[in-house]
Order: sequence, then C-alpha cells, then structure tokens
Amino acid sequence: MYSAWANYRFWWRLWLLLFLGYIPGMLAIVYVSIWILDCVAVSYVAFFAWIAALATSWIRAVAFTCPRCGHTFFHRGWFTNGFARKCLHCGLRKWAEPGQKRG
Repeated sequence: MYSAWANYRFWWRLWLLLFLGYIPGMLAIVYVSIWILDCVAVSYVAFFAWIAALATSWIRAVAFTCPRCGHTFFHRGWFTNGFARKCLHCGLRKWAEPGQKRG
C-alpha cells in the first residue's frame, strides 16, 4: 500500500541531496564549463537551475499535507516549522499512519 509519507520522503531526500551536493556539484560544473567547454554561460544556467530545483524541492517538502486531517503538516497560519515532529493541526506524529492515536 502506498504511504502518504513516501511523497514527503522523496521531496525531503531530493532537497537534502541538492543541498549537500551544491558545492561539489557546482565546482564540477564550473570546471567543466570553463576549462573544457570554454563557456561561462553554462555555469550561470546551471547555478540558476540548481537554485530553482533546491527551492522547489524545499517548498514541496514543507507544503506536505497531513494524511489524517488534510491540512499542511508544517504550517499553521503564519507559523511555519519545517522540522516539526507532529502535525501543527491535529498532532499526528511524523511518519505515523493516519489510523494511529494522536500524539
């Protein structure tokens, strides 16, 4: 059975990979674009694409909807906690299935 958490896990892991791989990845892209291709424009395009992917993955992870109540898991009004351990609306613990008790 598909878990609602699989979607969150995908976007969180993608963000983490992009975040941790930013410096080595950009260094490799700059090296290839400047020393091998002799074209600086490739570096600029890669930079903006990487930042866009980083922002998109973070927004998708933080905009995750709670499997129990259907509200955003990490947002309540103007308050946002991207590292919350339970739903800010119904209290469902992170990684718990909707049928489990409130925590």
